[in-house]
Amino acid sequence: MECKTCKKEDMITIRAHSVDRNTVKLNGQTIQQGYAPGSDIGLDQESGNDDVIFTYCINCGQIQNDFPITLLWCWTTDHPNYECEECPKYDDCGYC
Repeated sequence: MECKTCKKEDMITIRAHSVDRNTVKLNGQTIQQGYAPGSDIGLDQESGNDDVIFTYCINCGQIQNDFPITLLWCWTTDHPNYECEECPKYDDCGYC
């Protein structure tokens, strides 16, 4: 695998197993708790459920995925999209 930034081939893949005690924060605000985060936040496609998996270049430090990513967010309730049932404008929110 070649780094998308520096084009070197020195990659490390990290796979960490966890038990539903994961927290993801964006700018200090919790956006996900529970299962391990996945490809929706830039981790490897196999990441999620109980495993956090990512690959990075040991030369430049770039995590290997397609960036930038788009986080789906309900701006009405200020919750991630998976909580959107709480949105008072669920049917016509436009962000959910």
